[in-house]
Amino acid sequence: MYAYGIITAILILLRPADATAKGALSKELWGPLLTFAGKIRNVPGRATAKLNDQATRRKNIAVLQNRIAVFMAAKNDNATTSEFGPIMAALGKLMQQMTEDDTSSNQDAVAAAATSEYLRGAAAEFFNVAAGAYNAAANACLTTDNKNSAAGGGVNGVNALNQDKNNLAEPNAVPNSESLDEITPEGFKSLTPNDGIKDSDLGQVSGSQSCQLFSAGANGLLSTAGASGTIKFALGYLKRSSTVDASAAADGTKVGTKAQQSTAQDLPAYSIAHEAILKLKTPTKPPDLTDIKQHDQLNELPELRAAIKNLILKRQGEPAASDDVAINKHIADYYKKHKGNFDKFWEKLKAVSIPAEITGSTATPLDQVTDLGQLGAALAFYTERNSNELQIKIAELQAKKCKSEVKSIEKICNSKEDAATCLQDKNCKYDDKKKEESKCVLSEEGEKAAEETVGKDGKTDCSSHQDQKSCEAVNTAGKPATCGWRKGKKGEPEPEKEKCRNGSFLVNKQFALSVVSAAFAVLLFLNFPPLFLKFSLLKNFATLKLLIYFNT
Repeated sequence: MYAYGIITAILILLRPADATAKGALSKELWGPLLTFAGKIRNVPGRATAKLNDQATRRKNIAVLQNRIAVFMAAKNDNATTSEFGPIMAALGKLMQQMTEDDTSSNQDAVAAAATSEYLRGAAAEFFNVAAGAYNAAANACLTTDNKNSAAGGGVNGVNALNQDKNNLAEPNAVPNSESLDEITPEGFKSLTPNDGIKDSDLGQVSGSQSCQLFSAGANGLLSTAGASGTIKFALGYLKRSSTVDASAAADGTKVGTKAQQSTAQDLPAYSIAHEAILKLKTPTKPPDLTDIKQHDQLNELPELRAAIKNLILKRQGEPAASDDVAINKHIADYYKKHKGNFDKFWEKLKAVSIPAEITGSTATPLDQVTDLGQLGAALAFYTERNSNELQIKIAELQAKKCKSEVKSIEKICNSKEDAATCLQDKNCKYDDKKKEESKCVLSEEGEKAAEETVGKDGKTDCSSHQDQKSCEAVNTAGKPATCGWRKGKKGEPEPEKEKCRNGSFLVNKQFALSVVSAAFAVLLFLNFPPLFLKFSLLKNFATLKLLIYFNT
Protein backbone atom coordinates (compact mmCIF):
# COMPACT_ATOMS: atom_id res chain seq x y z
CA MET A 1 0.00 0.00 0.00
CA TYR A 2 2.82 2.33 0.89
CA ALA A 3 4.66 1.41 -2.29
CA TYR A 4 1.52 2.12 -4.32
CA GLY A 5 1.27 5.60 -2.81
CA ILE A 6 4.85 6.38 -3.68
CA ILE A 7 4.36 5.22 -7.24
CA THR A 8 1.23 7.35 -7.57
CA ALA A 9 3.05 10.41 -6.31
CA ILE A 10 5.86 9.83 -8.77
CA LEU A 11 3.39 9.49 -11.64
CA ILE A 12 1.76 12.78 -10.69
CA LEU A 13 5.11 14.51 -10.65
CA LEU A 14 6.00 13.02 -13.99
CA ARG A 15 2.60 13.87 -15.54
CA PRO A 16 3.04 15.93 -18.73
CA ALA A 17 2.60 19.68 -18.27
CA ASP A 18 -0.38 19.78 -20.64
CA ALA A 19 -2.40 17.62 -18.27
CA THR A 20 -3.38 20.65 -16.20
CA ALA A 21 -2.55 23.47 -18.63
CA LYS A 22 -5.47 22.75 -20.92
CA GLY A 23 -9.16 22.91 -20.18
CA ALA A 24 -12.50 24.72 -20.33
CA LEU A 25 -13.00 28.25 -18.95
CA SER A 26 -15.33 28.28 -15.95
CA LYS A 27 -18.52 30.35 -15.73
CA GLU A 28 -17.06 32.31 -12.82
CA LEU A 29 -14.93 34.14 -15.40
CA TRP A 30 -17.15 34.34 -18.48
CA GLY A 31 -20.48 34.80 -16.62
CA PRO A 32 -20.04 38.54 -15.83
CA LEU A 33 -19.30 39.28 -19.50
CA LEU A 34 -22.48 37.52 -20.63
CA THR A 35 -24.56 39.37 -18.03
CA PHE A 36 -23.03 42.70 -19.07
CA ALA A 37 -23.87 42.10 -22.73
CA GLY A 38 -27.52 41.70 -21.78
CA LYS A 39 -27.59 44.73 -19.48
CA ILE A 40 -26.44 47.14 -22.18
CA ARG A 41 -28.60 45.71 -24.95
CA ASN A 42 -31.19 48.42 -24.20
CA VAL A 43 -28.79 51.29 -24.86
CA PRO A 44 -29.67 51.78 -28.57
CA GLY A 45 -33.39 51.89 -27.72
CA ARG A 46 -32.67 54.34 -24.93
CA ALA A 47 -30.76 56.50 -27.40
CA THR A 48 -33.72 56.39 -29.78
CA ALA A 49 -36.03 57.44 -26.96
CA LYS A 50 -33.80 60.40 -26.13
CA LEU A 51 -33.75 61.57 -29.74
CA ASN A 52 -37.53 61.13 -29.93
CA ASP A 53 -38.01 63.08 -26.71
CA GLN A 54 -35.88 65.91 -28.02
CA ALA A 55 -37.84 66.01 -31.26
CA THR A 56 -41.15 65.94 -29.37
CA ARG A 57 -40.02 68.70 -27.03
CA ARG A 58 -38.90 70.80 -29.97
CA LYS A 59 -42.26 70.37 -31.68
CA ASN A 60 -44.18 71.09 -28.47
CA ILE A 61 -42.23 74.31 -28.00
CA ALA A 62 -42.96 75.27 -31.61
CA VAL A 63 -46.67 74.45 -31.19
CA LEU A 64 -46.96 76.46 -27.97
CA GLN A 65 -45.05 79.36 -29.46
CA ASN A 66 -47.28 79.41 -32.54
CA ARG A 67 -50.43 79.14 -30.42
CA ILE A 68 -49.32 82.19 -28.46
CA ALA A 69 -48.56 84.08 -31.67
CA VAL A 70 -52.04 83.28 -33.02
CA PHE A 71 -53.63 84.22 -29.69
CA MET A 72 -51.90 87.60 -29.59
CA ALA A 73 -52.80 88.31 -33.20
CA ALA A 74 -56.44 87.37 -32.57
CA LYS A 75 -56.71 89.47 -29.41
CA ASN A 76 -54.68 92.33 -30.87
CA ASP A 77 -54.36 94.33 -27.66
CA ASN A 78 -51.54 95.57 -25.46
CA ALA A 79 -52.58 93.63 -22.36
CA THR A 80 -52.40 90.29 -24.17
CA THR A 81 -49.07 91.16 -25.70
CA SER A 82 -47.65 92.20 -22.32
CA GLU A 83 -48.84 88.92 -20.81
CA PHE A 84 -47.90 86.44 -23.53
CA GLY A 85 -45.24 88.31 -25.50
CA PRO A 86 -42.38 87.56 -23.07
CA ILE A 87 -43.36 83.88 -22.95
CA MET A 88 -43.34 83.65 -26.73
CA ALA A 89 -39.92 85.31 -26.87
CA ALA A 90 -38.61 82.96 -24.16
CA LEU A 91 -39.86 79.93 -26.09
CA GLY A 92 -38.07 81.22 -29.17
CA LYS A 93 -34.85 81.43 -27.19
CA LEU A 94 -35.30 77.89 -25.88
CA MET A 95 -35.91 76.65 -29.41
CA GLN A 96 -32.75 78.40 -30.56
CA GLN A 97 -30.76 76.74 -27.78
CA MET A 98 -32.11 73.31 -28.68
CA THR A 99 -31.21 73.86 -32.32
CA GLU A 100 -27.68 74.85 -31.36
CA ASP A 101 -27.37 71.85 -29.01
CA ASP A 102 -28.69 69.35 -31.56
CA THR A 103 -25.31 68.61 -33.09
CA SER A 104 -23.64 67.53 -29.85
CA SER A 105 -26.80 65.98 -28.37
CA ASN A 106 -27.46 63.81 -31.42
CA GLN A 107 -23.81 62.84 -31.55
CA ASP A 108 -23.91 61.78 -27.89
CA ALA A 109 -26.94 59.56 -28.46
CA VAL A 110 -25.42 57.89 -31.50
CA ALA A 111 -22.08 57.45 -29.70
CA ALA A 112 -23.79 55.71 -26.79
CA ALA A 113 -25.54 53.28 -29.12
CA ALA A 114 -22.45 52.68 -31.25
CA THR A 115 -19.98 52.10 -28.41
CA SER A 116 -22.35 49.84 -26.47
CA GLU A 117 -22.86 47.67 -29.55
CA TYR A 118 -19.11 47.63 -30.14
CA LEU A 119 -18.67 46.04 -26.70
CA ARG A 120 -21.56 43.65 -27.27
CA GLY A 121 -20.07 42.69 -30.62
CA ALA A 122 -16.79 41.78 -28.95
CA ALA A 123 -18.66 39.72 -26.35
CA ALA A 124 -20.74 37.97 -29.02
CA GLU A 125 -17.61 37.09 -31.00
CA PHE A 126 -15.96 35.68 -27.88
CA PHE A 127 -18.91 33.43 -27.04
CA ASN A 128 -19.44 32.31 -30.62
CA VAL A 129 -15.83 31.11 -30.80
CA ALA A 130 -15.41 29.77 -27.26
CA ALA A 131 -18.82 28.07 -27.03
CA GLY A 132 -18.50 26.86 -30.60
CA ALA A 133 -15.32 24.97 -29.69
CA TYR A 134 -17.18 21.91 -28.42
CA ASN A 135 -16.72 18.17 -28.82
CA ALA A 136 -18.28 16.71 -25.71
CA ALA A 137 -19.37 17.77 -22.25
CA ALA A 138 -15.90 16.88 -20.97
CA ASN A 139 -14.11 18.27 -24.01
CA ALA A 140 -15.14 21.90 -24.58
CA CYS A 141 -13.73 25.40 -24.17
CA LEU A 142 -16.52 26.78 -21.95
CA THR A 143 -17.99 25.03 -18.95
CA THR A 144 -20.77 25.89 -16.57
CA ASP A 145 -18.81 24.23 -13.75
CA ASN A 146 -16.65 26.06 -11.26
CA LYS A 147 -12.99 26.67 -12.00
CA ASN A 148 -10.41 23.96 -11.38
CA SER A 149 -13.12 21.31 -11.27
CA ALA A 150 -13.29 17.97 -13.04
CA ALA A 151 -14.10 17.97 -16.72
CA GLY A 152 -17.76 18.34 -17.61
CA GLY A 153 -20.54 20.87 -18.10
CA GLY A 154 -19.23 21.87 -21.52
CA VAL A 155 -21.26 24.55 -23.36
CA ASN A 156 -22.26 23.37 -26.82
CA GLY A 157 -22.58 26.62 -28.78
CA VAL A 158 -24.36 29.89 -27.96
CA ASN A 159 -27.78 28.24 -28.04
CA ALA A 160 -26.74 26.12 -25.07
CA LEU A 161 -26.71 29.31 -22.99
CA ASN A 162 -30.51 29.00 -22.93
CA GLN A 163 -32.26 32.28 -22.04
CA ASP A 164 -28.93 34.03 -21.61
CA LYS A 165 -28.31 33.67 -25.33
CA ASN A 166 -30.63 36.67 -25.78
CA ASN A 167 -27.96 38.76 -24.13
CA LEU A 168 -25.97 38.33 -27.33
CA ALA A 169 -28.88 38.89 -29.72
CA GLU A 170 -28.94 41.58 -32.39
CA PRO A 171 -29.35 45.19 -31.19
CA ASN A 172 -32.84 46.56 -30.54
CA ALA A 173 -33.41 50.23 -31.36
CA VAL A 174 -37.08 50.30 -30.34
CA PRO A 175 -37.50 53.25 -27.91
CA ASN A 176 -37.44 52.28 -24.25
CA SER A 177 -37.31 54.02 -20.90
CA GLU A 178 -34.77 51.75 -19.22
CA SER A 179 -32.99 53.42 -16.32
CA LEU A 180 -29.63 51.90 -17.33
CA ASP A 181 -28.75 50.98 -13.76
CA GLU A 182 -25.84 48.94 -15.09
CA ILE A 183 -23.96 52.21 -15.58
CA THR A 184 -22.62 53.97 -12.49
CA PRO A 185 -20.51 57.13 -12.38
CA GLU A 186 -17.46 54.88 -11.85
CA GLY A 187 -18.06 52.07 -14.35
CA PHE A 188 -20.20 49.01 -15.17
CA LYS A 189 -21.73 47.02 -12.30
CA SER A 190 -21.58 43.59 -13.93
CA LEU A 191 -17.95 43.69 -15.01
CA THR A 192 -16.58 42.63 -11.64
CA PRO A 193 -12.81 42.37 -11.06
CA ASN A 194 -10.91 39.24 -12.13
CA ASP A 195 -7.25 38.20 -12.09
CA GLY A 196 -7.26 36.96 -15.65
CA ILE A 197 -7.22 33.38 -16.94
CA LYS A 198 -4.84 31.03 -15.14
CA ASP A 199 -4.35 27.28 -15.34
CA SER A 200 -6.12 26.91 -12.01
CA ASP A 201 -9.24 28.49 -13.53
CA LEU A 202 -9.58 25.81 -16.19
CA GLY A 203 -11.50 22.57 -15.89
CA GLN A 204 -8.98 19.76 -15.47
CA VAL A 205 -9.00 17.71 -18.60
CA SER A 206 -6.22 15.34 -19.54
CA GLY A 207 -5.24 14.24 -22.97
CA SER A 208 -4.55 15.89 -26.28
CA GLN A 209 -8.24 16.51 -27.05
CA SER A 210 -8.72 19.20 -24.35
CA CYS A 211 -9.22 22.94 -25.16
CA GLN A 212 -6.03 24.91 -25.76
CA LEU A 213 -7.78 28.28 -26.38
CA PHE A 214 -7.10 29.58 -22.90
CA SER A 215 -3.79 27.83 -22.17
CA ALA A 216 -0.33 29.39 -22.02
CA GLY A 217 3.02 28.39 -23.45
CA ALA A 218 3.38 25.47 -25.81
CA ASN A 219 0.05 24.11 -24.60
CA GLY A 220 -1.71 27.22 -25.91
CA LEU A 221 -2.57 28.55 -29.34
CA LEU A 222 1.03 28.47 -30.50
CA SER A 223 2.23 24.93 -29.80
CA THR A 224 5.86 25.56 -30.71
CA ALA A 225 6.93 28.11 -28.12
CA GLY A 226 3.68 29.78 -27.06
CA ALA A 227 2.51 33.39 -27.36
CA SER A 228 5.05 35.91 -26.15
CA GLY A 229 2.53 38.43 -24.85
CA THR A 230 -0.77 38.61 -23.02
CA ILE A 231 -3.76 37.49 -25.08
CA LYS A 232 -6.83 39.74 -24.67
CA PHE A 233 -10.32 38.33 -25.06
CA ALA A 234 -13.45 40.51 -25.34
CA LEU A 235 -11.40 43.72 -25.72
CA GLY A 236 -9.36 42.94 -22.62
CA TYR A 237 -11.91 42.10 -19.95
CA LEU A 238 -10.56 38.51 -19.98
CA LYS A 239 -6.80 38.10 -20.41
CA ARG A 240 -4.36 35.20 -20.60
CA SER A 241 -0.83 35.91 -19.46
CA SER A 242 2.00 34.24 -21.34
CA THR A 243 3.27 33.04 -17.97
CA VAL A 244 1.58 30.06 -16.38
CA ASP A 245 -0.66 31.09 -13.48
CA ALA A 246 0.47 34.73 -13.66
CA SER A 247 -2.24 37.32 -12.99
CA ALA A 248 -3.64 39.56 -15.77
CA ALA A 249 -6.19 41.58 -13.81
CA ALA A 250 -9.14 43.51 -15.23
CA ASP A 251 -11.85 45.55 -13.50
CA GLY A 252 -14.81 46.95 -15.42
CA THR A 253 -16.40 48.59 -12.40
CA LYS A 254 -13.81 51.39 -12.45
CA VAL A 255 -13.43 52.22 -16.14
CA GLY A 256 -14.81 55.72 -15.58
CA THR A 257 -12.17 58.41 -15.93
CA LYS A 258 -13.20 59.93 -12.59
CA ALA A 259 -13.25 56.66 -10.64
CA GLN A 260 -10.71 56.15 -7.88
CA GLN A 261 -7.93 53.87 -9.14
CA SER A 262 -9.49 54.10 -12.60
CA THR A 263 -8.87 51.24 -15.02
CA ALA A 264 -9.65 53.42 -18.04
CA GLN A 265 -6.17 52.99 -19.53
CA ASP A 266 -6.30 49.22 -19.10
CA LEU A 267 -9.76 48.92 -20.72
CA PRO A 268 -9.96 51.91 -23.12
CA ALA A 269 -12.88 50.59 -25.21
CA TYR A 270 -14.96 50.10 -22.08
CA SER A 271 -13.98 53.53 -20.76
CA ILE A 272 -15.04 55.28 -23.98
CA ALA A 273 -18.35 53.42 -23.98
CA HIS A 274 -18.91 54.24 -20.31
CA GLU A 275 -18.46 57.97 -20.91
CA ALA A 276 -20.89 57.93 -23.84
CA ILE A 277 -23.58 55.84 -22.10
CA LEU A 278 -23.30 57.90 -18.92
CA LYS A 279 -24.27 61.01 -20.93
CA LEU A 280 -27.28 59.14 -22.27
CA LYS A 281 -28.33 58.22 -18.75
CA THR A 282 -28.31 61.88 -17.66
CA PRO A 283 -31.94 63.13 -17.49
CA THR A 284 -33.07 65.44 -20.27
CA LYS A 285 -35.74 68.13 -20.35
CA PRO A 286 -39.26 66.59 -20.44
CA PRO A 287 -40.92 66.52 -23.87
CA ASP A 288 -44.30 67.48 -22.37
CA LEU A 289 -42.94 70.92 -21.32
CA THR A 290 -43.93 70.46 -17.68
CA ASP A 291 -40.82 72.47 -16.82
CA ILE A 292 -42.15 75.40 -18.84
CA LYS A 293 -45.91 75.33 -18.41
CA GLN A 294 -45.85 75.29 -14.61
CA HIS A 295 -45.89 78.58 -12.71
CA ASP A 296 -42.74 78.29 -10.61
CA GLN A 297 -40.58 76.77 -13.33
CA LEU A 298 -41.75 79.30 -15.92
CA ASN A 299 -41.03 82.29 -13.71
CA GLU A 300 -37.53 81.04 -12.97
CA LEU A 301 -36.62 80.68 -16.63
CA PRO A 302 -33.70 83.01 -17.39
CA GLU A 303 -35.09 83.30 -20.91
CA LEU A 304 -38.40 84.71 -19.60
CA ARG A 305 -36.71 87.26 -17.38
CA ALA A 306 -34.52 88.36 -20.28
CA ALA A 307 -37.58 88.68 -22.53
CA ILE A 308 -39.38 90.84 -19.95
CA LYS A 309 -36.36 93.13 -19.72
CA ASN A 310 -35.94 93.45 -23.48
CA LEU A 311 -39.57 93.50 -24.61
CA ILE A 312 -41.49 95.07 -21.74
CA LEU A 313 -38.88 97.23 -20.03
CA LYS A 314 -37.24 98.00 -23.37
CA ARG A 315 -33.75 97.55 -21.95
CA GLN A 316 -30.93 95.83 -23.77
CA GLY A 317 -28.86 92.89 -22.57
CA GLU A 318 -29.29 90.15 -20.01
CA PRO A 319 -31.08 90.86 -16.69
CA ALA A 320 -29.01 92.48 -13.96
CA ALA A 321 -29.72 92.93 -10.26
CA SER A 322 -30.97 96.43 -11.00
CA ASP A 323 -33.72 94.95 -13.20
CA ASP A 324 -35.08 92.53 -10.60
CA VAL A 325 -37.70 94.85 -9.08
CA ALA A 326 -39.27 95.74 -12.43
CA ILE A 327 -39.10 92.17 -13.74
CA ASN A 328 -40.61 90.74 -10.55
CA LYS A 329 -43.39 93.31 -10.70
CA HIS A 330 -44.31 92.25 -14.22
CA ILE A 331 -44.32 88.60 -13.13
CA ALA A 332 -46.53 89.46 -10.16
CA ASP A 333 -48.92 91.53 -12.29
CA TYR A 334 -49.45 88.95 -15.02
CA TYR A 335 -48.54 85.47 -13.75
CA LYS A 336 -48.52 85.24 -9.96
CA LYS A 337 -52.29 85.71 -9.67
CA HIS A 338 -52.71 82.37 -11.50
CA LYS A 339 -50.19 80.51 -9.32
CA GLY A 340 -52.82 78.46 -7.47
CA ASN A 341 -54.02 76.86 -10.69
CA PHE A 342 -51.74 77.77 -13.55
CA ASP A 343 -53.70 75.58 -15.94
CA LYS A 344 -56.29 78.36 -16.01
CA PHE A 345 -53.65 80.68 -17.39
CA TRP A 346 -53.17 78.44 -20.41
CA GLU A 347 -56.92 77.93 -20.75
CA LYS A 348 -57.10 81.49 -22.06
CA LEU A 349 -56.03 80.08 -25.41
CA LYS A 350 -59.43 78.39 -25.66
CA ALA A 351 -61.00 81.81 -26.23
CA VAL A 352 -59.65 81.82 -29.78
CA SER A 353 -60.72 79.37 -32.47
CA ILE A 354 -59.14 78.44 -35.76
CA PRO A 355 -61.67 78.71 -38.62
CA ALA A 356 -63.02 75.61 -40.32
CA GLU A 357 -61.51 76.64 -43.65
CA ILE A 358 -58.08 76.20 -42.05
CA THR A 359 -58.68 73.05 -39.98
CA GLY A 360 -60.57 71.38 -42.81
CA SER A 361 -63.41 70.26 -40.56
CA THR A 362 -64.91 72.54 -37.94
CA ALA A 363 -63.77 75.59 -36.01
CA THR A 364 -61.35 74.29 -33.38
CA PRO A 365 -60.24 75.88 -30.09
CA LEU A 366 -56.68 77.10 -30.37
CA ASP A 367 -55.40 75.01 -27.45
CA GLN A 368 -56.38 71.79 -29.26
CA VAL A 369 -54.53 72.48 -32.51
CA THR A 370 -51.09 70.86 -32.84
CA ASP A 371 -50.61 71.07 -36.60
CA LEU A 372 -47.92 73.67 -37.28
CA GLY A 373 -49.24 74.25 -40.79
CA GLN A 374 -52.70 75.09 -39.46
CA LEU A 375 -51.23 77.34 -36.78
CA GLY A 376 -49.18 79.16 -39.40
CA ALA A 377 -52.28 79.63 -41.54
CA ALA A 378 -54.23 80.89 -38.52
CA LEU A 379 -51.52 83.44 -37.79
CA ALA A 380 -51.76 84.68 -41.37
CA PHE A 381 -55.57 84.72 -41.08
CA TYR A 382 -55.63 86.94 -37.99
CA THR A 383 -52.77 89.10 -39.22
CA GLU A 384 -54.69 89.79 -42.43
CA ARG A 385 -57.81 90.54 -40.40
CA ASN A 386 -55.89 93.04 -38.28
CA SER A 387 -54.43 94.63 -41.38
CA ASN A 388 -57.87 94.97 -42.94
CA GLU A 389 -59.29 96.47 -39.75
CA LEU A 390 -56.40 98.91 -39.66
CA GLN A 391 -57.07 99.97 -43.24
CA ILE A 392 -60.76 100.41 -42.45
CA LYS A 393 -59.87 102.58 -39.46
CA ILE A 394 -57.52 104.64 -41.60
CA ALA A 395 -60.27 105.11 -44.19
CA GLU A 396 -62.73 106.19 -41.48
CA LEU A 397 -60.27 108.72 -40.13
CA GLN A 398 -59.59 110.00 -43.62
CA ALA A 399 -63.32 110.42 -44.24
CA LYS A 400 -63.68 112.27 -40.95
CA LYS A 401 -60.80 114.52 -41.92
CA CYS A 402 -62.39 115.28 -45.27
CA LYS A 403 -65.68 116.26 -43.66
CA SER A 404 -63.97 118.64 -41.29
CA GLU A 405 -62.07 120.28 -44.13
CA VAL A 406 -65.19 120.72 -46.24
CA LYS A 407 -66.56 122.79 -43.39
CA SER A 408 -63.55 125.11 -43.52
CA ILE A 409 -64.95 127.20 -46.40
CA GLU A 410 -68.17 127.55 -44.46
CA LYS A 411 -66.16 128.91 -41.55
CA ILE A 412 -64.77 131.62 -43.84
CA CYS A 413 -68.31 132.78 -44.51
CA ASN A 414 -69.28 132.51 -40.85
CA SER A 415 -66.41 134.84 -39.95
CA LYS A 416 -67.93 137.72 -41.96
CA GLU A 417 -70.02 139.78 -39.57
CA ASP A 418 -72.03 142.14 -41.81
CA ALA A 419 -74.03 141.69 -44.98
CA ALA A 420 -71.83 143.90 -47.13
CA THR A 421 -68.67 142.00 -46.30
CA CYS A 422 -70.50 138.69 -46.65
CA LEU A 423 -71.86 139.42 -50.10
CA GLN A 424 -68.44 140.41 -51.40
CA ASP A 425 -67.55 136.70 -51.42
CA LYS A 426 -69.42 134.76 -54.10
CA ASN A 427 -69.20 131.65 -51.94
CA CYS A 428 -71.28 133.32 -49.25
CA LYS A 429 -74.81 134.58 -48.87
CA TYR A 430 -76.43 136.61 -46.12
CA ASP A 431 -79.39 134.97 -44.38
CA ASP A 432 -81.02 137.73 -42.32
CA LYS A 433 -83.68 135.29 -41.14
CA LYS A 434 -81.22 133.45 -38.91
CA LYS A 435 -81.65 134.56 -35.33
CA GLU A 436 -78.60 132.88 -33.83
CA GLU A 437 -75.00 132.36 -34.88
CA SER A 438 -73.58 133.92 -38.03
CA LYS A 439 -76.02 134.96 -40.75
CA CYS A 440 -73.29 134.70 -43.38
CA VAL A 441 -73.50 131.15 -44.69
CA LEU A 442 -72.51 129.12 -47.74
CA SER A 443 -74.19 129.98 -50.99
CA GLU A 444 -74.91 127.36 -53.63
CA GLU A 445 -71.71 128.39 -55.37
CA GLY A 446 -69.92 128.16 -52.05
CA GLU A 447 -71.12 124.60 -51.46
CA LYS A 448 -69.85 123.67 -54.89
CA ALA A 449 -66.56 125.42 -54.23
CA ALA A 450 -66.24 123.59 -50.93
CA GLU A 451 -66.51 120.28 -52.70
CA GLU A 452 -63.93 121.35 -55.27
CA THR A 453 -61.63 122.65 -52.55
CA VAL A 454 -61.10 119.11 -51.24
CA GLY A 455 -58.57 117.38 -53.50
CA LYS A 456 -58.57 113.81 -54.68
CA ASP A 457 -56.51 112.72 -51.69
CA GLY A 458 -59.06 114.12 -49.27
CA LYS A 459 -56.98 117.18 -48.33
CA THR A 460 -57.84 120.86 -48.60
CA ASP A 461 -56.58 122.51 -51.80
CA CYS A 462 -54.84 125.47 -50.19
CA SER A 463 -53.82 126.88 -53.57
CA SER A 464 -57.46 127.82 -54.26
CA HIS A 465 -57.18 130.69 -51.76
CA GLN A 466 -55.82 133.87 -53.29
CA ASP A 467 -55.44 136.02 -50.16
CA GLN A 468 -53.85 135.50 -46.76
CA LYS A 469 -57.07 135.98 -44.78
CA SER A 470 -59.08 133.31 -46.57
CA CYS A 471 -56.03 131.04 -46.58
CA GLU A 472 -55.57 131.13 -42.82
CA ALA A 473 -59.31 131.00 -42.10
CA VAL A 474 -59.24 127.33 -43.14
CA ASN A 475 -57.22 126.42 -40.05
CA THR A 476 -58.71 125.23 -36.76
CA ALA A 477 -57.51 126.84 -33.55
CA GLY A 478 -55.34 124.60 -31.37
CA LYS A 479 -54.50 122.20 -34.19
CA PRO A 480 -51.68 122.06 -36.75
CA ALA A 481 -52.24 124.44 -39.66
CA THR A 482 -53.86 122.99 -42.75
CA CYS A 483 -52.93 125.97 -44.93
CA GLY A 484 -50.39 128.76 -44.52
CA TRP A 485 -49.46 131.98 -46.36
CA ARG A 486 -45.76 131.45 -46.96
CA LYS A 487 -42.92 130.90 -49.37
CA GLY A 488 -42.36 127.42 -50.68
CA LYS A 489 -40.29 124.71 -49.05
CA LYS A 490 -37.90 122.41 -50.81
CA GLY A 491 -39.81 120.35 -53.33
CA GLU A 492 -42.77 122.76 -53.62
CA PRO A 493 -43.45 124.76 -56.80
CA GLU A 494 -42.44 128.45 -56.96
CA PRO A 495 -40.47 128.37 -53.71
CA GLU A 496 -39.74 132.15 -53.77
CA LYS A 497 -43.37 133.19 -54.16
CA GLU A 498 -45.59 133.87 -51.15
CA LYS A 499 -48.96 132.21 -51.57
CA CYS A 500 -51.40 129.89 -49.80
CA ARG A 501 -49.69 126.57 -49.39
CA ASN A 502 -50.37 123.29 -47.62
CA GLY A 503 -49.32 123.65 -43.98
CA SER A 504 -48.63 119.91 -43.58
CA PHE A 505 -46.64 119.39 -46.75
CA LEU A 506 -44.19 116.93 -45.17
CA VAL A 507 -46.96 114.86 -43.62
CA ASN A 508 -48.92 114.72 -46.89
CA LYS A 509 -45.83 113.90 -48.90
CA GLN A 510 -45.02 110.91 -46.69
CA PHE A 511 -48.56 109.94 -45.74
CA ALA A 512 -48.59 106.60 -47.57
CA LEU A 513 -45.21 105.65 -46.18
CA SER A 514 -46.33 106.53 -42.66
CA VAL A 515 -49.43 104.35 -42.96
CA VAL A 516 -47.37 101.41 -44.16
CA SER A 517 -44.79 101.98 -41.43
CA ALA A 518 -47.42 102.02 -38.72
CA ALA A 519 -49.15 98.93 -40.04
CA PHE A 520 -45.86 97.11 -40.39
CA ALA A 521 -44.87 98.08 -36.86
CA VAL A 522 -48.11 96.66 -35.46
CA LEU A 523 -47.73 93.38 -37.35
CA LEU A 524 -44.05 93.10 -36.44
CA PHE A 525 -44.84 93.61 -32.76
CA LEU A 526 -47.53 90.93 -32.86
CA ASN A 527 -45.48 88.32 -34.66
CA PHE A 528 -41.83 89.07 -33.93
CA PRO A 529 -41.58 91.08 -30.68
CA PRO A 530 -37.76 90.98 -30.41
CA LEU A 531 -37.39 92.49 -33.90
CA PHE A 532 -40.02 95.11 -33.07
CA LEU A 533 -37.73 96.62 -30.45
CA LYS A 534 -35.07 97.33 -33.08
CA PHE A 535 -37.62 98.46 -35.67
CA SER A 536 -39.36 100.84 -33.28
CA LEU A 537 -36.14 102.75 -32.62
CA LEU A 538 -35.99 103.61 -36.31
CA LYS A 539 -39.64 103.94 -37.23
CA ASN A 540 -41.43 105.32 -34.19
CA PHE A 541 -41.03 108.88 -35.43
CA ALA A 542 -42.91 108.16 -38.66
CA THR A 543 -45.62 106.36 -36.70
CA LEU A 544 -45.91 109.31 -34.34
CA LYS A 545 -46.39 111.67 -37.27
CA LEU A 546 -49.14 109.44 -38.58
CA LEU A 547 -50.96 109.47 -35.24
CA ILE A 548 -50.63 113.25 -35.04
CA TYR A 549 -52.06 113.52 -38.52
CA PHE A 550 -55.07 111.36 -37.63
CA ASN A 551 -55.83 113.46 -34.59
CA THR A 552 -55.72 116.82 -36.32
